[in-house]
Amino acid sequence: MKSSIAKKTYQIQCLFAGFMVSVLASGCAINTIIPQYPLPSQSIDARPATGQVKVLFFNDSNRFLYGLDGSGKINVTLAERNVASLQIGTYVQLFMDPGQYNLVLAHRDMATFESKHRLRVQGDAVFVKVYSQPMSTDFDIVNALPTEFTRDFRPAFP
Repeated sequence: MKSSIAKKTYQIQCLFAGFMVSVLASGCAINTIIPQYPLPSQSIDARPATGQVKVLFFNDSNRFLYGLDGSGKINVTLAERNVASLQIGTYVQLFMDPGQYNLVLAHRDMATFESKHRLRVQGDAVFVKVYSQPMSTDFDIVNALPTEFTRDFRPAFP
């Protein structure tokens, strides 16, 4: 009797382990997008042409929660055009005309979480911190880049 119960327990443990591996692997499944914008120099010191605004997106998702299984990679789409697939700790910058743009952010965990927003591009620069959350992908406009930005972030397209 004991061996029958032990065998069933072992089978259940194997099924559970297989399920957990598939869940972890699914975090890596979001497709990498190809930029549809001309990318300027990715140097932080690069300046846009007169009349344009520097728009810098950086992925600041929690490395512990989203870095282990790849679910921290975020696809950024602006005005229905692909910008980049940002891994945690990477950034991309564009030089845009001022205005309002549709912003779509997506990451994949057990499912694809896509969120739609409006982004106002104005002033000299707009710094957009993007990050994964348990059931969505979100962003914050920040006044300045983090103090250790050049240490902690690298260009998505060097």
